[in-house]
Amino acid sequence: MVVDGGTAYVMGLNFAKNYFSGTRDFGYVTSDPVMVGEINRFFEADWTGVPAVPSAEGLAWSPVNARAKMTALVNNARRTLDIYNELALDKKMIAAMCAAAQRGIKVRFINAAAHPKEDGQEDPNKPGREQLAAAGVLVKVIKSPFIHAKAILADNGTPAAKAYNGSGNFSTVSFDRNRELGVI
Repeated sequence: MVVDGGTAYVMGLNFAKNYFSGTRDFGYVTSDPVMVGEINRFFEADWTGVPAVPSAEGLAWSPVNARAKMTALVNNARRTLDIYNELALDKKMIAAMCAAAQRGIKVRFINAAAHPKEDGQEDPNKPGREQLAAAGVLVKVIKSPFIHAKAILADNGTPAAKAYNGSGNFSTVSFDRNRELGVI
């Protein structure tokens, strides 16, 4: 959301009542003219149906470059990774998190207790969480508040600390098909 062309709100929060009181979500507010300008440019491109090419270093766009930027954040961590994500479905991101844990990075992952599929299948996040745990990732499932956040914090407390906050789920659809936006 961009207000008056000068302030952008980047978040995973949906505009529905229960997201303001019943979910764990984060947002980022910026008046940086480069970021706000690019967000405005992408909105106009999406509105008119023309392609847009990202140029702002701090923005991660799906389906354009978010996968690469978020994976690089995980791959470049040197000490710690603290991650919130509603989903644990994307095989490539799960592999990157497993590789980080296996190279000695302390990886902690907070995930939603996802609702079972209509066909009665168990929590669709469970296989991803099990793979992460087997690789040494510390996994925590939280039922309340519902984990809707999409955030990565790498190397917290060090000069190299970086974070991602946005709308991108760890799913192939979110990375490769949806229009998603995050800030690094």
